[in-house]
Amino acid sequence: MTQRRTLGEILVGLGRITEGDVARALEYQRQGGGYLGEALVACGLVSEDEIEWGLASQFDLPYVFPRADEIDFEAASMVSPEWALANLTLPIMKTASTLTVVVESPLNTKVVEELRTRTHLEIQLALASPSNIRELIRQVFARPTAADEDAQRPPVGMSEALDTVLA
Repeated sequence: MTQRRTLGEILVGLGRITEGDVARALEYQRQGGGYLGEALVACGLVSEDEIEWGLASQFDLPYVFPRADEIDFEAASMVSPEWALANLTLPIMKTASTLTVVVESPLNTKVVEELRTRTHLEIQLALASPSNIRELIRQVFARPTAADEDAQRPPVGMSEALDTVLA
């Protein structure tokens, strides 16, 4: 069995940071707690997106940049906007047996288990940055539904309806 490389090893291997940068971030982490990735960002050594990409690589998960108009709204509506924001998690695609979920961390197993229990589906993860997930949630749940669009149409009179039908 191969050992999973650490986030620090991945970013050093890519030439994004040095071993000295890792040591600096680890010292920051010892003093303030949290994850190494958070410390690397707080020290200004890498961006949030680079951390997420590194985590995706570490856990062999896809790193995605989903657009709201590409999201399966039926999947997204399996959770409330409030739940999605609180957990930085959004279902983006549903098949008969699988729910693909975009998350900000593969370490949040509690959320994955909750979704598995609620949906009885296999949960497949994809990673995105927290800021991208927040924006995606905002856009997906702000998207008008067909019922909303029907409600916004002005009423049509009988003569207009007949003219439309006859045309």
